[in-house]
Amino acid sequence: MDLQSFADHFQTKTDDELRQIASERSTLTSEAWLALSAELGIRRIILDSITDTNTSDRQAVNKSDPPILRASHLDSSEFIADVIRFYHRNRWIFMKLIFPAVVGGTVAVIWSRHESHQISQHLYRENGIAKLQVGLLEIGMATWGSYLISWIAFCLAFGGICAAVEHIQAGSHASISDSFAVVGERLGPFLRLSLILWLVFVVLVVVAMLFVVTILSVTEPHLSRAHGLGIYVLSFGFYGLVALILSRFSLAMPAVVLGNYSVKRAMFLSDELTRGNWPILAALLFKSIAGGYVAGMIPFWLARWVPTSITLPSWFSWILTAASIAAVTVVEPIMFIGFALLYLRTSQPADLKSTQAVSA
Repeated sequence: MDLQSFADHFQTKTDDELRQIASERSTLTSEAWLALSAELGIRRIILDSITDTNTSDRQAVNKSDPPILRASHLDSSEFIADVIRFYHRNRWIFMKLIFPAVVGGTVAVIWSRHESHQISQHLYRENGIAKLQVGLLEIGMATWGSYLISWIAFCLAFGGICAAVEHIQAGSHASISDSFAVVGERLGPFLRLSLILWLVFVVLVVVAMLFVVTILSVTEPHLSRAHGLGIYVLSFGFYGLVALILSRFSLAMPAVVLGNYSVKRAMFLSDELTRGNWPILAALLFKSIAGGYVAGMIPFWLARWVPTSITLPSWFSWILTAASIAAVTVVEPIMFIGFALLYLRTSQPADLKSTQAVSA
């Protein structure tokens, strides 16, 4: 039986039956124990001790070896340092995996801005509420459509990075074709999970925007000159909060791609594995959001230092865009590597965790 078959089997058992099966751990294969631990974690069943009834001495299993998918609190600074070291030792494969997503996302955003500009110019020349409403709808569709394309592209890169991390952790060679092939084998669940996470993200963003608008409407008389700064600070703060909430489901991707879990169970499992690891999630998000933003904007910020007396060629903006893509490609893989390693660290038996920590 494979991992998913064991997971489906244990899902039909009662809590007492699961405890009985867990007490006979020595009779279980690694796949069975992994699936059993996942079900124990989902049901919030905590085993203080596990007694193997099939051993002659009936000794209790060490309490330091809890169910493998029980939330484990990792040292955040040590883990982030491991992620950075892991990335630097294998940077080229990860940069190659994420480069198409960065290019695709950039092209999609540039296209949407161009289309929105064209629609706005058309609306400026036209009159009528109906045309205005249609035009605004088209702008919204172009904008959110580009975001969706970018989202799927980065999810694909995330899945490929998960596969590459697992290959490297196992001591084997990681290639781009093999990494994406792993995602292709789980293409259906991968696409469903990507779309579900996208919908969750959109809902959270809409709720955050409503909060921002409500707060600004209440405090507007007190903001006066700081109105623009207030919008920026509130928007960035709520966006970070949305990203942090969404990160609770970040381990669902490696669970689907690497663990062959169904989408529903992968999301419950991710919520379980990330419990107590908020500092790690926040650090990874900060490195990705803030680091990616700064890296992407540096070429444009530096361009402002060019004297206005110098006439730049028309293609200079494309040079800046290419430099921005290169900078983001260098910075962005760290978050996805961190999520993949967090899944592998928290979804393995205790005796394997120490081995992986050493290899990282």
